[in-house]
Amino acid sequence: MLAANPPKGQINQGKMVCSCFGVGFKQIVEAIKNKQLSTVEQISARLQAGTNCGSCLPELQQILMNTVAY
Repeated sequence: MLAANPPKGQINQGKMVCSCFGVGFKQIVEAIKNKQLSTVEQISARLQAGTNCGSCLPELQQILMNTVAY
């Protein structure tokens, strides 16, 4: 845990973005690219990120803008 590596047998999701549902940065970027998501609402529908407290919505928007720009 101190090495910032996931426990054995679990996938490294990257930095935690949505703590309410345990959605990580890498998981979000992968969904945007693989599922061709183009809105925060689509990300939320797919991963639940941003659907509880909403504090991650600005970060989701930033990740989306940075990911689709490439």
